[in-house]
Amino acid sequence: PDTLLYAYLDDTYCLDAPAAAVACMDTGARVTEADCRVASNLSKQCVWSPGGAAALAPLSSRVALRGTPNAPPTKGHERAGGGTLLGIKVLGAFLGDVGWCSAQLVKRVRIALEPLDGIIQLRDAPSLDIAQQAQHCLMRYCSNTTLVYFLRTMPPSMTIEAAQEHNRLVASAFHRIVGSEAGSPAP
Repeated sequence: PDTLLYAYLDDTYCLDAPAAAVACMDTGARVTEADCRVASNLSKQCVWSPGGAAALAPLSSRVALRGTPNAPPTKGHERAGGGTLLGIKVLGAFLGDVGWCSAQLVKRVRIALEPLDGIIQLRDAPSLDIAQQAQHCLMRYCSNTTLVYFLRTMPPSMTIEAAQEHNRLVASAFHRIVGSEAGSPAP
């Protein structure tokens, strides 16, 4: 009973040594089904440890559990070796190998800022000359909160590349809107 449990909506996290955490996770699934008649989505369950495959070795026989050393590859989940995961997502933030977490966050920033391309294409109507103002307002709205959560929940070593990519994409959009090149004043 020393396992620390975190739960948020339908996500549950068991923090302990790998074998104890998985035992807690299994108990939670059984009790929830028995007492509440709610089945856990076992396909979403996974295990990760900063100790890697060595720390997860006691779970090698659990091949159906994503993240164990002998688990088969799962699309979209990069491996450190065997079935061991490089990291996991916890409440939307990434936890694990610095390079993996950083790459996941850069991907997320690029997806979140894809609307900038559409914003840049806004044009004035014949009787309404406010496209540039609308572009700036929408750009600000789309870009201001993109990284805030991650900057608060993940260390700088994992967020710096995403922050730089965010700044590059926003600066590029700004310069396309005002008709200047990055680093030079608008005409």
